[in-house]
Amino acid sequence: MSHRPFRFGLVTVAPADATAWTSTAHRAEDAGFSSLLLPELPGPVPAPLTALAWAAASTTTLEVGTFVLANDFRNPFVLAREAATLDLVSGGRFRLGLGAGQTALGYGELGVAVESDRIRFERLAASVGIVNALFRGERVTATGPHYTNAGTALLPPPPRKVPLLIAAGGRRATELAAAEADTVAFSTFAADQLARQVGWLETAAGTRLSEIERGLRFSTPASTIGPPIPAGAPNLLTGSATRVADQLHRLRDEYGISYIVLDDDAARELAPVVARLAGT
Repeated sequence: MSHRPFRFGLVTVAPADATAWTSTAHRAEDAGFSSLLLPELPGPVPAPLTALAWAAASTTTLEVGTFVLANDFRNPFVLAREAATLDLVSGGRFRLGLGAGQTALGYGELGVAVESDRIRFERLAASVGIVNALFRGERVTATGPHYTNAGTALLPPPPRKVPLLIAAGGRRATELAAAEADTVAFSTFAADQLARQVGWLETAAGTRLSEIERGLRFSTPASTIGPPIPAGAPNLLTGSATRVADQLHRLRDEYGISYIVLDDDAARELAPVVARLAGT
């Protein structure tokens, strides 16, 4: 298997004013991170697209992206327009991350009804097809059960296809990523499930396989942000910088994972690893 160079993303949930948010963006850029990421979480986490536009305006090379937006909260035609505009004004530094959403987070606050897993996945698949077509400059007419319109294209036409990341925790989402994503972010804390997902991806992707970047969110025992990761999980990083670097090399060799997403605490703890591995 040929390997992609390591990229590192910093996903943050810390509320911040303009000065602190600018400082976070500068810290990520200076530390060698490829991207600054925001999840779709209720306040006080900043609204992703607005905050990311500010971060992009405050930096010169740092990519910004969502990790990830909850599809049920957004109309794909409106989302594609917002994403393409952010990519345009940032000089091609935005990446859209999209997932089916976590039903325990945000639905009640926004008054969004929680549908079955089947309906939520069908909506995600339809939305992904729409935004990708719009990003390619196509005019899209939707007549399906979830989204309907009379024909829409992005104006001005996007200068490039905005890269799309899909969060995948199961087989259907992994196969959707194999067909549509530029990056798949595996959502698992178990080595056996990760191996299954990689197998599903490699089977379904066909000739697209080499085009798809593989990512995983990592943490450390000292991390206090995000869900706790059980001991022995492939995405729990422990030990010295050398040991962590060796662990990431093994995961890339075995599973092809090259996009390393770290939370705030892990990013501070593993700064020497980022400096050592980014771009290699």
